[in-house]
Amino acid sequence: MVISGKNWATVIECKTIQIDYLKIPTTSPAANGRLNKASALSKISDAREVLKLKFDANDKLRPGKTIEEWVYGSDDESPQSQVKRYFESPEITMLARNDALKFRGHLVIIVGNRKVLCWDVDKDGKLGALERMGQYIEQETSEKFQLPCLDCDYHGGLKSSVA
Repeated sequence: MVISGKNWATVIECKTIQIDYLKIPTTSPAANGRLNKASALSKISDAREVLKLKFDANDKLRPGKTIEEWVYGSDDESPQSQVKRYFESPEITMLARNDALKFRGHLVIIVGNRKVLCWDVDKDGKLGALERMGQYIEQETSEKFQLPCLDCDYHGGLKSSVA
């Protein structure tokens, strides 16, 4: 998705991971249903823990991989590879090289409708460090999402341990 104005352009690549395809530890192995997984995921406040969650055997494309391995993978289906290809497209290359525009890029991954992970992407399509993690807040307000910087330095981010 490209959002642009007179002097700026922002490119956002969004991915989602359904909670049914993740192995999320719950309080009881017998209570491994969707609501229990959602509750357990909501309680995770460390972005590194979210990245370490594994896809289960029902996921046909990523079984056994962690979210981190999937994001930073070298195969064509990894978000990192897809973002790079997208940023190499003629339309995005033209926007990124225009010195008159302030250019920003982001990869956003929504995990189980509970966590929102956000990476910055440079003009060449290279994924930076994980910059932000927000979460869905269950409360009776008009604002349902929080996007604070949880457990990561806004400017330094979290570095991937996957090569």
